[in-house]
Amino acid sequence: MSPISRRRLLHWSAAAVAAPALGSAHANAAAFPAKPVRILVGNTAGSGADVAVRIVARQLQDDWRQPVTVENRTGAGGLVAAEATARSEADGYTLSLSQEGAITIAPALQGKLSFDPLKDLAPVVHLADSDYVLVVNAATGWRTIAEMVAAAKKRPGAYSYASAGVGSLHHLAFELLKIERDFFFVHIPYRGGSQAVADVASGQAQAMWVSVTAALPHIQSGRLRALAIGGAQRSPLLPAVPTAQESIPGFRVTSWFALFAPVRTPAPVVERIAHDASATLRQPAVLEALRKQGITPVGGTPQQLAQLVRRDYERYARLSDRVKLASD
Repeated sequence: MSPISRRRLLHWSAAAVAAPALGSAHANAAAFPAKPVRILVGNTAGSGADVAVRIVARQLQDDWRQPVTVENRTGAGGLVAAEATARSEADGYTLSLSQEGAITIAPALQGKLSFDPLKDLAPVVHLADSDYVLVVNAATGWRTIAEMVAAAKKRPGAYSYASAGVGSLHHLAFELLKIERDFFFVHIPYRGGSQAVADVASGQAQAMWVSVTAALPHIQSGRLRALAIGGAQRSPLLPAVPTAQESIPGFRVTSWFALFAPVRTPAPVVERIAHDASATLRQPAVLEALRKQGITPVGGTPQQLAQLVRRDYERYARLSDRVKLASD
């Protein structure tokens, strides 16, 4: 990793670690929120991230007795919403619901951005994960990652994998798998995940990392076979499918949803939001609503979110020689 990249991560870690030290010194967090809170979402209405944050926002609104509004600010893979948050007043009343694309993938692979997510945003809380699953066209006959890799090594270049586009999690997850197991598949990028998974199901491509909810109908129809779950635990939607970690220790593919604030937001306010959001995620009604969407609640501290971001950034930076994303 370059010295610049290391400085960015050290800045992020230092900001997160400072939070608890300042928490007891300020009493203003006890009065938070004293006015409406807004959450800017970089995803379209109805997407997994949008649905998840609206479920949480409704409960926080009841708990805080203040309006919590969700605004969709789409564009540039979530960077529009993240940048708008970074440039907002640092008081905790404007937050961003962001994912790995804007926070770790773009800084690692896209080159110069109009702002730096790793310096201009403060980690608040890891809300939830959406598990990915490695699927293959059922006609391949592959039942494990090892069988897929063995076939690829026998016939280099004969097989392809689909993605929702260059730089998407679908794309980068498969590239990381190729590095881990030293094999080659041709990449076929699409303009969206729906057509990509449909073409794997029809045999136009042989494999894909995709969200469990998007893959499930094709798995149930018998056109796709699930080889591995990307999360740390098996999916309740596909309990018989092993995790990738069971054969490749440490290998994970999940899309995460997290709240971020402008970097100078008072640490006690950040801690208050993280605490209350985590408590919300433990409520039975919220748990059930999220799990029905195939979303796994997480929660935790700003420091834990900072560790996740650091780990993901380092992982995607490994692909800088393979993947170059154009700046908008």
